[in-house]
Amino acid sequence: HSDVQLVSADSVTGLEDDDMEALDDTSGAKSLPPVMASGKALLQELDAQAATPPQPDVEADDEAQAPEGYITRAEYAQVAGGSYELLVAACDLAHVRCAKLLGVRTRDVSFSKMRIEEIVQLSRQVEEFIAVTEKITGRQCHSNLRASLMSQCKKVVERFHEAHRSQLSLLLEGEQWRQADVPVELQSLIAQLETVENMKHAGIRPPSPVSASRSQGSSGKSKSYLLVRGEQFAVAGAPLFMLKMVSEYCQCVIDMPLLASDILNRLLDLLRLFNKRTGSLVLGAEARRSTGLKTITAKHLALASRCLDAVLSYLPLARAHFHHRLPVRQRILLTEFDPVFQDYRTHRSEILNKLVSMMEDTISRQLQKWEAKAPIPSTSFQAINKQMCKLHEALAPVLSPDQLELVFNNVQLAFRTHFLDHVRRLAINPGGPQHGIVSAELGFLAEHLNSLEGLPDLGETLMEIWHHP
Repeated sequence: HSDVQLVSADSVTGLEDDDMEALDDTSGAKSLPPVMASGKALLQELDAQAATPPQPDVEADDEAQAPEGYITRAEYAQVAGGSYELLVAACDLAHVRCAKLLGVRTRDVSFSKMRIEEIVQLSRQVEEFIAVTEKITGRQCHSNLRASLMSQCKKVVERFHEAHRSQLSLLLEGEQWRQADVPVELQSLIAQLETVENMKHAGIRPPSPVSASRSQGSSGKSKSYLLVRGEQFAVAGAPLFMLKMVSEYCQCVIDMPLLASDILNRLLDLLRLFNKRTGSLVLGAEARRSTGLKTITAKHLALASRCLDAVLSYLPLARAHFHHRLPVRQRILLTEFDPVFQDYRTHRSEILNKLVSMMEDTISRQLQKWEAKAPIPSTSFQAINKQMCKLHEALAPVLSPDQLELVFNNVQLAFRTHFLDHVRRLAINPGGPQHGIVSAELGFLAEHLNSLEGLPDLGETLMEIWHHP
């Protein structure tokens, strides 16, 4: 026979209703972990007792009268069943009490004071507590504890997002659109995310991108260019912070995997905000008002375009990161990245077209004043050459080689159109008396364009305008 100690299920939480209401505001949600720890310990004690109920000490039939101090098999089955029922009741009550405590805290400001790191820690403790109770009872828990916590975590994610939106807006409003040095920490973070996603693609279990980055440290000097997937990008300060924010959303989904879809939607919202505000500030020239810039130059436009390129290059890594953390049924949400990609590409094309149109305006204005007569080079062609060299000087350190070539090829096409229109108005024909003057003017411009780095064939192509109109 055995002594059996009965434990009240109410004692699992150690908190009565009045006690819960009396918790002061400073205890807040931080009071929940010790309650769960106490409850877990008591539940595990109950589990240990239930696992070793008093054994029948005699071989007696169920209907037989057991000797004094002994139990029959029927009594044994009743005690074992009662132990399990007590265990289930204790677990259910523990969940109810903890959920109620969590509900009390949601009516004050304690959750709003918690940092996201503290919320993550609390979430892990709640999940651990739920896992313990499910292991003890052998059944899935359907209490409101997890739902209550998720409701609060959603509010935390919303605050996290609103804080990032506000910070990004402020940074963009004050951006001078000058090339900024890239902090070692950010470059390391991006490199680690690339490594993590490559390891996942190869079927290797990687570490967390942020923890891996921290383990590498932050020693070294800042770089002039950001390196993403093997390509260098000149970027401004605010877009650098934007990329850091994207990495923080990637870490947030690691910390709160059950809210992956919510976090993804807010990341997409942040990306749209960055694209929209960048367009308004640079293409829309609002930066002249917000930062006092006298004018939006070609270099400002080129840098904004390259910032969009950097985000476009980084986003596939973020998308792959979310792909691994979304439930299969929710991965359809990843298609929401597609219109974001398209918006960024369209915006980039508009910026590059603006660079061409700026140069086209200069060409048109100068050719309106040009006449086929001495001196050679004329002031108009000298002005066109000077502006093309200045444009190259502004764009070459910022744009990729392909983009630089694209812009100047389009500039050349614009020059061809305006030049041929003008010589027709002047009734100048190849082989005519002014043929030599026109050839000399084009030769002067072609010679200087040939000297521009990265555009070796631009001058030769320019000469074909006249000889093969």
